Amino acid sequence: MINIKEDEKLSVLNHSCAHLLAQAVQHLYPNAKFWVGPVISEGFYYDIDLGDKSITDEDLAKIEKEMKKIAKDGKRIVRHEIPKAEALEMFKDDPYKVDLISRMDENEVVITITKNGGEPTVIENNSILTEGEYEITVVDRAYNEITVKITIDKTSPNATTNYSTTDKTNENVVVTIIANEELKELDGWTLSLDKKELSKEFSENETNIVVIEDLAGNKTNVAYSISNIDKVLPEVVEVNQKFNSTTNMVDVTIKFSEEVTTKNSENIEVTGNEVTLHYSESKTETI
Repeated sequence: MINIKEDEKLSVLNHSCAHLLAQAVQHLYPNAKFWVGPVISEGFYYDIDLGDKSITDEDLAKIEKEMKKIAKDGKRIVRHEIPKAEALEMFKDDPYKVDLISRMDENEVVITITKNGGEPTVIENNSILTEGEYEITVVDRAYNEITVKITIDKTSPNATTNYSTTDKTNENVVVTIIANEELKELDGWTLSLDKKELSKEFSENETNIVVIEDLAGNKTNVAYSISNIDKVLPEVVEVNQKFNSTTNMVDVTIKFSEEVTTKNSENIEVTGNEVTLHYSESKTETI
């Protein structure tokens, strides 16, 4: 015996028939109130409150005829996902629907309103998919089907920040943000071919935070700080010279506005921001 609930195509077909049944009953018995109408292994059923009315075999024949009439209209069954509060307002006059919706946790489920032309007839809840890869198969009335693969990603990207240099430099510094997954483009930054790196060249020192975003829309704040760019020439603050009788040389000490180094080493001493030159004769030299 075929288990309709476990057969993917038959399950879709019976689910649609449940909607069709609800609409037919609603047409014939406008005061009917509906609970749930799930697919089961033998087909489907619907919990319906008809008040004092009891369904007879004759009534079943009328309902079947109405279902066939509605089916021939060719109206499409359309899903509309709405928030819990909106669903409660929509069905505020239906105590069964209000009770059903109230049991749902808006943080864990989405509420689906199904319409087959006209007013909403069925409400059901679907669990929100957790992270992972899924295949969703859609089947039409002729059993043509298409399978769509989707990936649910709710995890924000992880990233590290690299610098082209952390030493003092008079050149531009390139900041590269390296993520563990593909990223969306970010204004002002260059996205690598594999979409996992964002880079930008800076000519001045800067400390800032940028927001990177993966392809699923998850975001992460990434901080960067550049403080090693120095393109300002050091200034001469003071120059002193004196004759050293011990070495019989003239010592010239030049004090600069910041620490310096020198390309020359002969007869030159460098201590912090001071450079001392030792001369035995008059001389002009570039340090």
